[in-house]
Amino acid sequence: MGFYAELPYILKQGDVALQAELTTTFQAPLRRLTVRHDLNEKLEAASCYASQMPLIFGQDTRYCHRALGRHETIFLAGKP
Repeated sequence: MGFYAELPYILKQGDVALQAELTTTFQAPLRRLTVRHDLNEKLEAASCYASQMPLIFGQDTRYCHRALGRHETIFLAGKP
């Protein structure tokens, strides 16, 4: 079983706090994986949701690049 930490959740509390919350919720240790990505590919993918982009990022392209430039986080539950 796995959990993907979507941007709003990560900005709210960060990887470590989210891992602790999920560990408590599921009463099992979780393995945290971070994945680096190509910023241009992520911007291209995010542009598919053009109607939502201003709602999430506003008009500041610097903030958009900073937020999307963050690594992706995946939490894996179950036996290591």
